[in-house]
Amino acid sequence: MTHSPRTTYSAPHPLMVLAEKSEGDTPTRCAEMGNGAEMGPLIFMSPLDAEMFRQRHVDVCGDHLRICPLEKFGFTELFQRKGGRMAYYLVYGFTMSVDRQFHVRNSKADLGPMLRQHGFGVPADSVPRYMFQFDANIFRGAEEDILSQGIDDYAGELEEIRSWPDKLLRAKARRALDETTFTMKPSRNTWSIYHASATQWRCRSLEAAGHRLN
Repeated sequence: MTHSPRTTYSAPHPLMVLAEKSEGDTPTRCAEMGNGAEMGPLIFMSPLDAEMFRQRHVDVCGDHLRICPLEKFGFTELFQRKGGRMAYYLVYGFTMSVDRQFHVRNSKADLGPMLRQHGFGVPADSVPRYMFQFDANIFRGAEEDILSQGIDDYAGELEEIRSWPDKLLRAKARRALDETTFTMKPSRNTWSIYHASATQWRCRSLEAAGHRLN
């Protein structure tokens, strides 16, 4: 469990968002996806996934996002703005072909993340004191998908990645992205995750994965 004056939550792994730099040390806005009632924040388990998404976003939309630990983000304020009901999207990889081509909608699109969707909903007067209890089944499903990519100790890999200094994280993310290209072809039947300790992309069919794609 993570405690903070800003956000209190419980989850199997430390989580993070891509927050707006312009809000300084007290951000309440972050990268989101979806439409209408299904619009909600992208939640990352891996700083490496978050940094890869951020670097691509810099290339297409400018440098206005930063990685922010969830406990330092104004999740409660965001939740209140949405009236006490909010979807969220757990990110753990990206849509990519077996020849390491990211699938994007157009040349100015973000990376297509591999997702599991869930949400929170509480009475409005309970929001200020709400502890965000992330559904363990969402993480269990993601971890099963990751295990199917041949990554046996993802928790250990995440721990190692979280120990990297910012400069190393940025360099590792850039190296991983430099091994890929982009395509606007409609085929989206595979997904990939970067295996940091093996320094290689792992790719697998989406057929068995309980995912939602951007």
